[in-house]
Amino acid sequence: MPAFPSTFPCPLIEPTSYEAATNLVRTEFECGLIKQRRNHRRMTRTFNLAFMVKQTREYGDWLVWADKEAWKGFTIDLPSDLAGLLALELTSHSMRFISDLRTQLVNTTKGYYWRVDVTAESLTYGSGKIQDDWIIARDPANPSPDWIIARDPANPSPDWVISSDVRVI
Repeated sequence: MPAFPSTFPCPLIEPTSYEAATNLVRTEFECGLIKQRRNHRRMTRTFNLAFMVKQTREYGDWLVWADKEAWKGFTIDLPSDLAGLLALELTSHSMRFISDLRTQLVNTTKGYYWRVDVTAESLTYGSGKIQDDWIIARDPANPSPDWIIARDPANPSPDWVISSDVRVI
């Protein structure tokens, strides 16, 4: 996955926001508590990012790069809960844009800049057990060694089957 080009400006700190959705499904009943189930084991992480890009050729180059790479995926260092767990200010995230670009021309004392706002989704899976009983899976090519997903059909796992990736243990 390509890295975010170091020649482009980093996202602005001030408007950057981050959301970790738990993907809950809630079922109401006529009486009693509402049943809550997690739809996915991994929290979906989305970032609202803003970039200030110079009106000169930099803006055109940024758009060409975004059109070619940003919706497919790239890596960039950002603050998040994963960075906090590692006691870092920033950590590398695999990201992809998931919204249209929202642009606004800004006149500054240094010339014209385009403020580009976009929503991006983190594709970072983490690397196994990170704290107590929380486990973040990796990707299918490199699964977490901490999970036993299922056994073989003759001897199925008594627990939940999390993925269709059945391995004989």
